[in-house]
Amino acid sequence: MSKPEYLIDPDLGPLLKLRNPSGTIEKELHLTEDGKLSIESSSVKVDGTNEIIVSLTDYTRPYVMNNSTSYGTMAYLLFEGTDAIGTPSSIKLLVWSKSSSKDYDIRIVRTDNGDVVAAITGQNNTEIAIKDLGSLSNLPTGATILEVQSKVDNGGECRLASISIKF
Repeated sequence: MSKPEYLIDPDLGPLLKLRNPSGTIEKELHLTEDGKLSIESSSVKVDGTNEIIVSLTDYTRPYVMNNSTSYGTMAYLLFEGTDAIGTPSSIKLLVWSKSSSKDYDIRIVRTDNGDVVAAITGQNNTEIAIKDLGSLSNLPTGATILEVQSKVDNGGECRLASISIKF
């Protein structure tokens, strides 16, 4: 069997290095000999100047949506815990409603115990907007799954395009 051809030589080192503002490498993206991508991570805590941004899509639209009148799942996030990555200072969403006459509520909940981490209620903007979820609480020290949930007035639709977590 012959060695596969690469557009990028795996012997040249990482394809990408993610650094925090102090210059410490936190993650490296590598191409392995068998052509797979691997991520190597260090245990550096974030230092108050980092942001994680997650864009969401359902493969037909550049957002996910929920039209349930009870809280329904829009996204899941792995949260490594405050001991591993520090305490976020804010969580913001790019979110909007399909109709201004239909309010939406959106929240982030821990799946391990149902505690609400952050929430906003009574929103009805029909243009995409940055919404700050305000005070954060009930953040775990260890890893857990966070669930982004929304509910809308009957006949409404909540749309979520992006989540930003700032440290």
